[in-house]
Amino acid sequence: MAIEIANQDYLFAPVTIDNDTEDEGMDEQLLEASEEEVFGGTVPEDVREEEPQDTVEEGSTQRLLHNPLHDLESIWWVASWSVVWYTVKEASGGYDPRKQLATYLQMFPETIGSNTRFWIMKGTAFRLAVKAQTTETRVFPVEFQKILHQLDLLRMKLVTWYEAAYKPFQSPGAQADTRLFDLSHTRVLFYLMAIRELIRRLDASSEVITLQDALNHQNEATPKLS
Repeated sequence: MAIEIANQDYLFAPVTIDNDTEDEGMDEQLLEASEEEVFGGTVPEDVREEEPQDTVEEGSTQRLLHNPLHDLESIWWVASWSVVWYTVKEASGGYDPRKQLATYLQMFPETIGSNTRFWIMKGTAFRLAVKAQTTETRVFPVEFQKILHQLDLLRMKLVTWYEAAYKPFQSPGAQADTRLFDLSHTRVLFYLMAIRELIRRLDASSEVITLQDALNHQNEATPKLS
């Protein structure tokens, strides 16, 4: 479920807008989809991540309205679960499934309105977990890095799209650019195609097991104190 829907609050609206600058519509760079960008794994300039900020005044009675980006975000959570709940049986590089479990519980807590989901989506928690590469800090198996990189790119895109979609409503009488919803749908398909292909390659080269199975194997291998 999209975190705005779960929290019934606007979380992605930009805080400030320069009203002195003429806005001729949505940034074309944001709207242009590129297969090379998606499949090549480069981080585009328009998805730089910012720290989460409060965007709704305290005591506001503003009612949250559902929009298509909420559905696209829900797809991201489903895709993330289908990756993060799995690992490989013979993981390399000092991988410890307990670290992956900790991140999994942040992403999919028992309470759906948990703030940890906000920090995963808009903060730096997921990116840091994906980029951790040393033996001491690694969260996910090395074999999953390319898949997780694509998920992180899509996550950053979703945040950027939210902010772009809400920007017009900061000016009285402004209208949203509905092109964003159509083109973001196409862009999501590109990312999902890349993720599907990477998962296919992983299945062909490694034995994929559930995170629970990996934890069970680790417990069985741990020497018991007599």
